Amino acid sequence: MEEQDFHFLEALILNGLAVLQGERTPQSLYYMVKGRKANQVWQDVNNFNLHSYYRLFPWISRGLWEQIMKNLLKKEWVTTTNTSQKNITSSFELTSSGYEHLSEQKEIYQLERWLSGINGILITEEATLFRLQVLLMVQTISQLLYDNTHFSPIVQNKEIQRRIKQLLLETADRAAWLDGLANELFLVMDKLDPSLQQQFFLQWTGASQVGLTSRQIAYYFHESVLLTEVKLLSLWSSMYCEVKENESGQYVLLQKLCQLQSAQKPPISMSAWETYKMLQKDMSLDEIATRRAIKLNTVEDHLIEMALMALPCKYERWVSNPQIQFVQEASNRLQTKRLRLLKDELGHNYSYLQIRLALALRGASSWKQI
Repeated sequence: MEEQDFHFLEALILNGLAVLQGERTPQSLYYMVKGRKANQVWQDVNNFNLHSYYRLFPWISRGLWEQIMKNLLKKEWVTTTNTSQKNITSSFELTSSGYEHLSEQKEIYQLERWLSGINGILITEEATLFRLQVLLMVQTISQLLYDNTHFSPIVQNKEIQRRIKQLLLETADRAAWLDGLANELFLVMDKLDPSLQQQFFLQWTGASQVGLTSRQIAYYFHESVLLTEVKLLSLWSSMYCEVKENESGQYVLLQKLCQLQSAQKPPISMSAWETYKMLQKDMSLDEIATRRAIKLNTVEDHLIEMALMALPCKYERWVSNPQIQFVQEASNRLQTKRLRLLKDELGHNYSYLQIRLALALRGASSWKQI
């Protein structure tokens, strides 16, 4: 890994650790960045509002992670709060020099700006598919404008190729794309500052231009490859959300690419999806556990998973809005998301399920308000 990428990764991890210190282990952040598909990881992402970190770098190895953690300890930006050498990274906190360094790095890399637009659980997969479809459509329209129907598509995914061909099948539809795609793209780009406009434009492949990869763009601008990848992911995620949610009629064509998402797979695990369908029939958690021959705790985990993914459900059956508010107030007052501490504070009137569900629902809604 190049030095500037390592430094950026250090800053990114330090930024995440600042949120988790005293509450979780550094390993929990590793599982987020790696994109581990586990209920506890999703809850941590949600509870600590670290949606941007989920599956941000799925390629990251445990060896690289441990190397970075050792480096943070060596530079005394992070210190352990456990004297046991065996559990050297089990408890931690940022030092004053760590906070000072983080403050500098956040400004240099504009971390808050880029991370705020990313949601690895709800948006990244759809935004990535949207990006591939836009890039292939740009290439196709550019070639058609030059009356060239024989070219090598830059996107090798056969399903995406089929979708683009389907959109251009009718003569009237093809004419609409030929006439209007550039206008809609420039409308989106016009909202970016000049340097970002250039990075955005350099990705496009057309009849007279070969698009650059994120690595090539990073080298062109003399910046970290990982930073460039994060910036582009943030831009495409923001663009996807803006286009999809726009109701003014400005993005009639691009919205068609939002509708071509990889669905039909459920946004939650298949087992949780089965539970979800049974809940839609107003079955109780106990009844579902009995019928499916699974533990009640498993059904409760499924319920939390649904809340984390913002699936519509009658959650008030288990926790009311005033109870959600009360749990959040207790969490803010104690400055913790630890279930045991919250349970001790709230007493017997609140079950662990209600506390978990309240945190999940409040966390999911808070990201939508950003």
